[in-house]
Amino acid sequence: KDGLKIYTTLDSRLQNYAESSVKEHMVNLQSQFDTDQKSRSGLSKSMLLSYMRKTQRYKESIEDGLSDKEAIQAFDQKIDFSYYSPTKGKYIQVKRSPKDSLIRALTSLQCGLIAIDPSSGGIRAWVGGIDYKSSQYDHVLSKRQVGSTFKPVVYLSALEQGIDPCEYMPNEPTIYSDYEDWSPQNADGEYGGYYSMKGALSNSINTIAVDYIFKAGISNVVQLAKDMGIDSEIVANPTLALGTLEASVAQMAELYACIANEGAHVEPYVIEKIEDAEGKILFQRKKREKIQVLNKEDALLMRSMLTQVINKGTAQRARSKYGLQRSYAGKTGTTTDQTDGWFVGFSTNLVCSVWVGADDARLHWNSLVYGQGANTALPIWSKMMRRMEGSSLRSEYSPGSFEALDSLNLARIDCMDFRESLEDPRFLFDSLPIPWFWNQEKQLERNQRKLDKRREKQARRNEDYKAQKKFFDDLFKKKKKKKRREQ
Repeated sequence: KDGLKIYTTLDSRLQNYAESSVKEHMVNLQSQFDTDQKSRSGLSKSMLLSYMRKTQRYKESIEDGLSDKEAIQAFDQKIDFSYYSPTKGKYIQVKRSPKDSLIRALTSLQCGLIAIDPSSGGIRAWVGGIDYKSSQYDHVLSKRQVGSTFKPVVYLSALEQGIDPCEYMPNEPTIYSDYEDWSPQNADGEYGGYYSMKGALSNSINTIAVDYIFKAGISNVVQLAKDMGIDSEIVANPTLALGTLEASVAQMAELYACIANEGAHVEPYVIEKIEDAEGKILFQRKKREKIQVLNKEDALLMRSMLTQVINKGTAQRARSKYGLQRSYAGKTGTTTDQTDGWFVGFSTNLVCSVWVGADDARLHWNSLVYGQGANTALPIWSKMMRRMEGSSLRSEYSPGSFEALDSLNLARIDCMDFRESLEDPRFLFDSLPIPWFWNQEKQLERNQRKLDKRREKQARRNEDYKAQKKFFDDLFKKKKKKKRREQ
């Protein structure tokens, strides 16, 4: 009314795509969740009573002189009212009891979505829930366990410590006696063989993520997470590798923006400036310098690995089911008992973080098939990106492919995702049957020679890489010293 003009970073077109994608998917997902809950009652009687006693209706009944029993019984009286139906995506007029209404609200899935420009930090879209009128709780800022979306931080920390991404790690369950005999399990229950870093990341192998957090150093992982934008309390524990920390949707977008922005951290913001009715500027956001928190080469390697998650990993349905065509990278996440579903993905100019779950963490999916992040959160991101691809926004938010890795960095991850054995030279021809007329002993000898040559070649590559890296590091230090002297 005073004529203030508030200039935001929001893009109304992208905001519309985000809201439409949330509504379209959540209506169908809620129907799946209701069916899933019928197999096991998630909302217990004690939980329901606890929530009843927190309502304004109950408090007013007590103030009017009703007993606790009478106030609870009053919730069974049917009344006419309008409520938001999560399975229809609109308000409907019904006659039902406040108890039924409360049950519907508690068993409704919620969603949080934020999209930001990784180069500036400008927030382009923000969806805090499925319906603002029925719930003003902002799920973009609320904190939940992040699951496997945290794994890139673990692998980045390992890269920062100089660990070879082509070092093969065994996919075997391990008991950690120093941590109360804790033993991490893979979601699919499958073990065996050896994975490289990109293979373990794209297939979201829990056992190997824990191995890497020990190799990288838990304290190093904690510090890197903070540098990349996580301001939550982080417990230095190996379970951190599986995403047991709690963070907000906004923080996870900020974290992935570091990867998309080649290792530079930017702080998300939404207000550009504020003017009064006469055009006088009351507030103007000051441009902030980017802070390089990751080695650029390591950030580019991680971006390349995350593209594989979408192309043939846990998020491949983004292409196979939703038909996305542009260059994307990202990571799915699912927490214990399918309580939280996550997906954080990015194109060249847009990072989008999505979370789906019930407000009360005690209410969760019974089935991993339906409760995993690839089924709950990924479709919202995919639908939004699909809408973006089919509009003029494509040239703004996804103008082209990611910059290809140079030959040196490409050589660092030029290895197989998975190997059944490290020693058996036959892995070179595992996919081909050996005909009966071959001399298998001679063939094994030839395979072994090829394997030895490959190892020698890889060793030379590693030495060349270390030598070149040392050369440029020394050159950088000399330039830095020269600049200091000039100053």
